[in-house]
Formats: sequence, structure tokens, C-alpha cells
Amino acid sequence: MNNFLQIKIRMHKSKITLLIISLIVVAEVIWILHNPLDSKERIPAEELTVKSDHLQSASALYVKGNQIFQSDTNVSIILKGAVSDYFRYTLNHFSDEQDIQSELNNVIKLRSYGANIIGLYLADLNKIKKHINDLDEYINVAKENNMYIYLIPVARDFSESYSPVWFWKNPNNNNDLLVLIELLAQRYKSSPNVIYGFGAEPDIPSEDFDRWFNKQVELAHIVRKYNLKAPLMITGTGQYDLSGFIDKPFPLDNIIYQTGGYISANDEDFRQKLQHPELLEQTYKSFVSKGQADKYPILLSEFGGNVSEDFSSDIDLQSIKKILRVIQPIGISYTGYRLSAYIDGDPLSLFDIHGNLTPRGKVFAEYLSK
Repeated sequence: MNNFLQIKIRMHKSKITLLIISLIVVAEVIWILHNPLDSKERIPAEELTVKSDHLQSASALYVKGNQIFQSDTNVSIILKGAVSDYFRYTLNHFSDEQDIQSELNNVIKLRSYGANIIGLYLADLNKIKKHINDLDEYINVAKENNMYIYLIPVARDFSESYSPVWFWKNPNNNNDLLVLIELLAQRYKSSPNVIYGFGAEPDIPSEDFDRWFNKQVELAHIVRKYNLKAPLMITGTGQYDLSGFIDKPFPLDNIIYQTGGYISANDEDFRQKLQHPELLEQTYKSFVSKGQADKYPILLSEFGGNVSEDFSSDIDLQSIKKILRVIQPIGISYTGYRLSAYIDGDPLSLFDIHGNLTPRGKVFAEYLSK
């Protein structure tokens, strides 16, 4: 009988031991899934080639070569998401009392598809001041969902006309821009998920590149007065031309060059590029086909192909798909235009006024999840 009891006890202990081992194995697997690399095992930044899109944080970013890295993991990432006009058109063209909740719901929905950044186009200093609490909430929601925010005033919206020399010929507009950048830099100096830009679609002629260059240096120093390592988003002349930086790189570190992707105003040229991906790659892999994307990180702020047809037409949607096929493998970051509709039937939005994906939104959602 004693032998029988001893056997039973040993069997019981064996079962307990197996259960404990199983629990340990399960715990290890769960830990590995959530922590793929121990800090001692992480790949050095200079050796890293794999991009990580499913972020576990929104830690401060730094730039090395043509890649963007998270400071807490030293893992390189491709920034991808959407641009929002909430602080530009929605507040400026409609009621001051717009409900920000539907906008933030769209942010979270886009995050579920794989987005990790939202760009905020800004206009009208007084309305930004009036709705600064909404901006605070926007940035906090993004941070809570491991997303980044880039803040960038739209150049033409800081001028009374579409003059290409808006920032030095109109002292009032220039002053508003300086005040806005100072306000943002001081207010969000402790927010690691914020990137600062200075003029989307500046519409400045190429011969005035040096003046725009110097203006951006001035604005950059305002930001760096509050955060020495804050990432900066720099634009060129015209709407999307970065060629001036080939011979004159921006003099500060942690720089992301922002351009756009409406690749041609000529039907024949555009359709040829759509049919030949290598021509698209030539366009997007460099500033002006000189390999600058091999040296600096680039973000396409918005892009499409509405050459002679409407936004969200078949040619527009097909061009977006082809552009995304080209830029994702070569590490170019992007934001689709635009996150939310501010009128019913908005052909440019990713989400309609009811919060549902539009045809344009479905294209981006497909590629964000890849």
C-alpha cells in the first residue's frame, strides 16, 4: 500500500512539475512576442535593415543617415499615416465648435490599420490659440496610441493672398508664423511624439530658395531653444521641390525632408510613369534623380494622380497604389491626404462624415497594414 501511495504521490508531483513548466513556457512565449529583442541583443542602429511598423511606444525620434529611429529601442521605422485638415479647414471654414471626438475616433481607426503618424496642417494663429486645448488632446491621444504628430503651418494660409513671398513681404504674416512656432515649441517641448515643420506647400520660386532656407533655419532655432533634439520637417521651393538641398543641406541634425507626390501635371508623362514603375521609383527615390533618398529621410506629405480627372477617380486611386508599391520597400515615409471629410462626399478624405472608409481610405488602409 505504501508503495502504491508513493507512486501516486510521485505521479501527482510530476503533473504539477509539468504544469509549472508549461506555464513557464507560455509565459516565455508571451514575453518574446511582446519583447522581440532583449536590450543586450538589439541590433546596433548602423546594422539595422528591418523596419518596424507596429510600434510599442512613441518615444523621441532621431535621424541617422536616411533612416528614422526610435530612441528607446534604436529600431528604425517608416512613418506612415495621414494628414488632417481639422485645424485648417474644419475650424476655419465651419463652426468654431466642431466636435473633435469624431476626428479622434478616425485617428484611432487609422491606427488599427497600422498607421503611426498623423500630420496636422495648421492655419490662422488666432484659431489655433482658441482651440489649443483640442490640439493638446489630439497630441495626447496620439501618444497614448503610440503615434507621432507632425505640426506644420500651411504657407498659403498664413498670407492674405497666394503670393509666393508671403513670409518676408508681409510683416504681419511673418510675425504670426514666428509666434505660432514659438507657441508650439514651448508648449510641446516635453512631448516626444511631436515633429515640427515650418511651411507645407510654400509656393516659393526656386530663385528664392536661399531666403526660404534662412527662414526655416530661423524657425528651427526657435524650436531647438526648447528642445535641442526635436525632429524637424523641412520643405523646399515651389510646392514639392527639394533640389536646392542637394548642394546646400540643412545645417541642423534630426532633419526629415518633406515633399509631395502629385508627380506630373502632364497627362502623357503621368500615364507613362504609371505604366513603368521604374520611372516612379526614379521620381520618388531621389530629390531630382540624384539619389538623395539614399542620404536623408524623406516623407511624402500627400500624393495622388488627379491629372485631368477628379480626386478618387480610378486614375487617382491606381496612382496611389503604384506610388505606395514603390516607396514602401525603399523606406520613404508618407501620409495620405486627408484623414477626415469636412463635407459630405469629400473626394479627398480617407473617412467620410460618418466615419466609414472611403474608396481612397480603403487603398491606404490596405497598404498601412502591410
